Amino acid sequence: MLPEEGLALEDGNFEANEKVFKAIMGPEHPVRVRTQDFGDIPSRYFPHSTTDPGSSSRGNTIFDRVVRLEEVVQTLQSEMKQFMNNYQGQHLPPRSSNMHARSNVAKIELRKPYLGLVGDAATVLDLINREIKDDPFFLGKSNPWVAAISKKAKDNVVKMEIQLAKDVVPFNFLTPMRIIRDAILAQGSPAPILVSEGANTMDVGRAVLGHTELRTRLDAGTWGTMGVGLGYCIAAAVASPDRLVVAVEGDSSFGFSAMEVEVL
Repeated sequence: MLPEEGLALEDGNFEANEKVFKAIMGPEHPVRVRTQDFGDIPSRYFPHSTTDPGSSSRGNTIFDRVVRLEEVVQTLQSEMKQFMNNYQGQHLPPRSSNMHARSNVAKIELRKPYLGLVGDAATVLDLINREIKDDPFFLGKSNPWVAAISKKAKDNVVKMEIQLAKDVVPFNFLTPMRIIRDAILAQGSPAPILVSEGANTMDVGRAVLGHTELRTRLDAGTWGTMGVGLGYCIAAAVASPDRLVVAVEGDSSFGFSAMEVEVL
């Protein structure tokens, strides 16, 4: 087709490139740009805008379907909320018990705890502590459960130290952790503030990167939130200018907030 028209498919030959594109892709279709992140929608599917309910009968039909869908979603949300209110906390494991302190009697009756205490939680706990101060609930070191946990923790430390003692080149995960740990411990007092963030970096860091003083460790906590490390590092440096701040970042967590390096 192109040679017959005296065209060559070369870089810069706009007319030839356009003919090839149209021959392969077919004719272009007009689109109507819609709001609210709907993207580009071919106008043959939506000949009239649905943002105006009165624009056409077809527009009205689509608009009505959207409204009905929203009503269904709201109904489902309401029913799920009611379900959670009715059944949450009522199905406990066998031979288990729980104590529930609430200021609302209806909530106690709804949850049906093993023991329900009505009142302010702080006040209730204070009264309980006063009553048991002479005979507190305490599992001593000789308790079998406590002893088993202590033994497991010590065994884990021994296994970890064996791996940390190895000089692996190129580095594995534990060799740089040991180097960082030794450097932190060598600082003495005041101890550096340690920020440890990432999946393995935070989990292993809790076991390897020990701290010798209170309030000198920051990490993502229970939820394991990514991207908080460098922000913690900046805040710690502002709050404690007399201490060295060390941030140990995993690769993924660093990617969440790497731009904070500019502030540092």
